[in-house]
Amino acid sequence: SHSLLPTPHAGADPRSYLQPCACELGALDLYDASGCLIERLELIGDHHSLAIDLAHVVPRILATPCRIVLLRHCHPSEQSEPSEADIHATRAFAGLLRLLGLHLHDHVIEGGRSAFSFRTHGLL
Repeated sequence: SHSLLPTPHAGADPRSYLQPCACELGALDLYDASGCLIERLELIGDHHSLAIDLAHVVPRILATPCRIVLLRHCHPSEQSEPSEADIHATRAFAGLLRLLGLHLHDHVIEGGRSAFSFRTHGLL
């Protein structure tokens, strides 16, 4: 297993997480209470959005000893700033996880050679 929750930093190469493509790609990294990576759920969107299929994802999360979730996705535009839809969806997802007794540690958007952390920017 991998250890605790990577956090992007200025100048980090986001391609180390997700390979760029013409559609939005993402991942939900599931960690146990000690911060060890349990599982990565891959997400695929279209050219302008990434949807999380809750009917598929929530049962998979609950079937693990997951306590902490890290959401990551890439913008094919190579701009890492979140859209209003990204902000709204992230807050709604964080609220759902709280109801399930889980914690959204961060949502990291990768674009080009930069990364935007919701936690670092006070959006979580």
